[in-house]
Amino acid sequence: MAWANIILGFLACLTVIAFPVRIYASYLWAYHIVVLASVISSVAIWVVAIVQKQSGAYISLSGGLVACLAAINDLLFYQGRVPIGPIFHYGFLVFILAQSYLLARLFARTYEGVIQLSESLKNTNTSLARFVPREFLKILDRTNITEVRLGDQVQQEMTVMFTDIRSFTTLSEQMSPEENFNFLNSYLRRMTPLVNNAGGFVDKYIGDAVMALFPGRPDDALRAAIEMQREIRVYNRHRALKGYEPISIGIGIHTGEIMLGIIGHENRMEGTVISDTVNTGSRIERLTRKYGVMIIASDATVSALEHPDDFQLRLLGRVRVKGRREALRIFHVLDGHPEDVRSLFLSTRPRFDSAVENALSGRYQQAALDFQAILAENPIDPAARFYLDRMDRAGVETT
Repeated sequence: MAWANIILGFLACLTVIAFPVRIYASYLWAYHIVVLASVISSVAIWVVAIVQKQSGAYISLSGGLVACLAAINDLLFYQGRVPIGPIFHYGFLVFILAQSYLLARLFARTYEGVIQLSESLKNTNTSLARFVPREFLKILDRTNITEVRLGDQVQQEMTVMFTDIRSFTTLSEQMSPEENFNFLNSYLRRMTPLVNNAGGFVDKYIGDAVMALFPGRPDDALRAAIEMQREIRVYNRHRALKGYEPISIGIGIHTGEIMLGIIGHENRMEGTVISDTVNTGSRIERLTRKYGVMIIASDATVSALEHPDDFQLRLLGRVRVKGRREALRIFHVLDGHPEDVRSLFLSTRPRFDSAVENALSGRYQQAALDFQAILAENPIDPAARFYLDRMDRAGVETT
């Protein structure tokens, strides 16, 4: 209808320009009918908009009615039927003002909508950051989750840490599903900030286990592990007040090249880390149960420490981890123990290191004697007990 009015108006203007007054004046009544039809159609459209409760329909109708009535008045004025006119330009001004008000209101609502959308997007990004760590995106050189693409990957040296709650299955069987989740969230709520504060980030939670990455120095991973063991002691005091059993965790730390990237499908992607370093870190954590200690670091981590003198370590042994051809030297991090226990380990450390070297060199009888002497001084040394038990099963003479 709008285009029809424009075309007819343009043709009427050409008629006025091209022909004498008597020509277009004789056909002016036809254009008046077209204008009247347009007015009626416009009013009908406004009425439909009001019935459909469309925004701004009443204001638009009010301004439009003024313009339409002014147009009808001018038609009658030019036919000599009414004495007042022409006034359409006033009615059109009212119509323009009404539309300007609607546009201003629309702009205000749009601006408000943009603010709400921006806030919603901010909240969404914050929520997504809980599932995909910002540090993960930073390593991939992405500023937010919307920039991530399937196949994004990077390879670099990092330190990986695995933690696991000892005897969690037995503990879990004694709790309801709700109690299980409450316990895990309470535990992880204490552990996660310690990783972040040390410069690392949690890559994933695997049930009660935690896998954390430290892109910076290996020292950061050891400090985080030590703080986690200290926090466990505080947490156990809190659990004791409520009548709960104490818990203990094992921590394995390894340093090496890892591949970090995005895998999956276009409709379901996931950030992950794959490499021998990750597998080795997980298996080192399992060795904490075997040796009965709380924190084990690989020789790759210990040799990469920037400040090795900041930590108290003792050689724990040499193990052949599944999936690796070469055996790994592993170290017991003593700083995670309470001060009195750590003092006992430190007092026997020279003899323990010598006993381990003897065992690794095949001098089992001398090693057994050393481990017996260590246990006489420090009966709570689980690693010394482990070596003695293994040599006893192997039939080594220990007297």
